Formats: sequence, C-alpha cells, structure tokens
Amino acid sequence: MPSKSTIWFIGGFVVSVIALLLLGWFLFLRNEQGAISEVLLGRGFSSSIPTFEGGATGSTNRNLRESLFEDFGFSSKTTSGAKEAEPDVFQTPRLWQVSGIPAAGVVAINKSLMGGASTTSPFFIQFVERPTGHIFEADPKTGSIARVSNTLIPNTQEASWAAEGQVLLRHLDDELDILTFSGRIEEATSTEGGGTKLAGQYLEPDIVSIATHPETEGVFSLIKTVSGVVGIIAGSDGNNAKRIFDSTLSGWRATRAGDFFVLTQNPSHGAMGSVYTLTEGGVLSAVVLNRPGLTAIVNSSNTAYLYGEAAGGTMRLFVSANGGSSQELFVATLADKCVFDPSQEFVVFCAVPNQTSALPMPDSWYRGETHFSDTWWKINTLEKSAEHIFSPESEFGVSLDVRDPYMNEGGTHIMFLDALTLTPWAFRITP
Repeated sequence: MPSKSTIWFIGGFVVSVIALLLLGWFLFLRNEQGAISEVLLGRGFSSSIPTFEGGATGSTNRNLRESLFEDFGFSSKTTSGAKEAEPDVFQTPRLWQVSGIPAAGVVAINKSLMGGASTTSPFFIQFVERPTGHIFEADPKTGSIARVSNTLIPNTQEASWAAEGQVLLRHLDDELDILTFSGRIEEATSTEGGGTKLAGQYLEPDIVSIATHPETEGVFSLIKTVSGVVGIIAGSDGNNAKRIFDSTLSGWRATRAGDFFVLTQNPSHGAMGSVYTLTEGGVLSAVVLNRPGLTAIVNSSNTAYLYGEAAGGTMRLFVSANGGSSQELFVATLADKCVFDPSQEFVVFCAVPNQTSALPMPDSWYRGETHFSDTWWKINTLEKSAEHIFSPESEFGVSLDVRDPYMNEGGTHIMFLDALTLTPWAFRITP
C-alpha cells in the first residue's frame, strides 16, 4: 500500500499538470481570438462591444443597432466638419423587413394617438405576430422594436385597429372556428405577472368580415345569418350596435374609407362582381357593377376609385376620378395590392407583378397557389397616368408579393405583408 507522502506527491503532480494544461489552453484561445478579430476587422465588421452613451441615459438597443447598421452600411449618421453628429440619428433602409416572424397585420399609428410615447418619427408601426397574438411597436426612423402586449392569443390570422387604441384579433379555436377578440393594451397587475396585456372581450360569433380604421370611431361587422349576412356598426367594444345592411348573399368583404364603408363581393376568376359604398346611416351606392374577378378600392373622400378585373388568364386595371368615366391603365394588378395616399387625394400606390400567372386569378393568389415579384407604381387617378418608382428585386435583391398595404397619414411610408412569408415590411416612398 503506497505511503501517505507518495499519495500527496502523485496528487500534487496531477494538479500541476492540469493547471499547466489549462494555462496552455487559455493562451491558445487568446491567440486564436486575436486572429479572429483581425479577420473580422478585415471584412469590415466591428469586434468591439457596443458601449453605453451619455452615462445612465445610454441605450443598449441603440448601441447594438448602431454596430449592426454600420456593419451592413445602413447607418445614416452624418458629420459636419470635425464634429460628429448626434449618435441617435439613424435611418432604416428604404425597404425594411420589420420582423422575420409572420404577422397577422401591420399598420401605422400617429404618435399623437400613442399617449405621448417617445419616438423620433411622427408615427409608429404596429404589427401582431401570428403564432402568439403579441403586439409589437416599431419606430421607422431608428428601427427600434418593443413588445407592448404579452397576452397569448395563438393562431391569430387577422388583426385590425380601431380608434382609441382598440385592436381586434381574429384567431382559430380548437374546432377551427373563427373567434374575434376586441381589446386594448393596458398594464397587467402583479398577480397577472406584471407587464402589459390586451384587456377586452370576445365579440359575437359568425363574423365574416370587419372594417375599421385606427383614427375613426366605429367598427363595422358583416355577420353571417341563415339567410345571408347583416351589417352591424358598433363601438369597438361591441356596444351601441346598429344594423345598417342586409343581403341574401353571404360572400362580401368590407373595408373602411373615411366616414363610409366599401363592400365588395368576393372576387373569383371570371365571376361577375360589384362594389358599393355604405354610409353609417345605411345608404348604399354602387361604385362598379358586374365586372369579372372584380377587386376595388375607394379613396377616403369618395372622389376617386381604382378597380381591377381578372378573366381569361389576364388582369386589367382601371381608374376613375371626380365622377368621370373609368379608363384602363397600361399596368395591371389586383386592387388589393393598392393603397390611396391619405396626403394626396387622387394619388394611389400599387404593387404590380412583374409576371403573369397561368392559374386562375385572383383565386389562385388568395389560396396561396400563386406568388408574384412586385414593383411599386405611383398612379394619378386624375391624369390617369402611372409612374414606376421602385423595384425591390433590382434595388434590394428581394422578391416580395405585396398584400394588405397600408399608408401612414403623412404619405411617407407603406406598410404591408409579404404574401409568401407573411412577414411585415415597410417601404419609404422617397429614397
């Protein structure tokens, strides 16, 4: 049996060997890190850790964003002589993917409606994640993003915004029935885990379409009945409901334009459809009647409209303004890919496909069987002219199939979803 001194000697030797091995490994890693840093710096990537700026008022998010934006050439910080500009002067890319997670909707909300929330831009972008129903806010100037609602509403398929911060989420339950939750963001109690939540209630079942606007009071719902649909206008919480529309046809879609609603029969390839306007008092007026595969939008003053036809494997696009006759444009797309500029009464922006589809339109596009690579066009409904302004594919190398476009009140940005990935994007009109 080894003596005690022998055991201590062997133990000390083993410890010494381990210590030497660890020291050697540390020196090796330090040398390798230096080599890696040199390679990264040679490629134009900063290897330094972003630091706080201005003491306790610094922003980790801002510093991380600054480092990344500089690495990829997106920083817009400027200098004047030898003096650096303020460190928080940023500009997101002209075409910005706001989130890589699929969204149920995206919208622009004026800063004045956000309760004094801090932002360098006059508006916020809000979007709702499809998997969770969580609501996020993004600043289009700095690129900062924050989650503002922690309430879990899984499988959210559609999101719309009403006045006074009300958000309506439509999601599928376990039986795949569509439910509509209307809520408002508020602080959660300590027993609820703190943070923020979406507080509200579920609206009546069998809603087939909802029309809202974040700056206009009232929510218009088309509700399915045994004999067709009825149209109800109510407060965002479902109270003070008033019936203003009845139809024996169940296939309608509703959108809001100013103080009235636009009712479109569900478009289908070659099938005749019509579009009407509906006032809050229940007055129904025809806009376009009996056109094949009809899609249409109307401006908020009800002085101009744009509509598309789809039949025989082709698409056509028409415009009309100030009660004049409609005229066909030389570009063709679905009206669902277009949005009127709130700051210019007769101007509309459209995402126009670069190529056509051999499949029936618009059915195949609605079902996700067809996808396009779109370019942006500016259309003047008075002059009945169209001007190409931007190509995501040629200028940014990305192919986007635009759906649900929404333009901010200032007419500077268009928010939309990519129909292929359902991710939210923002497009700045001016370069």
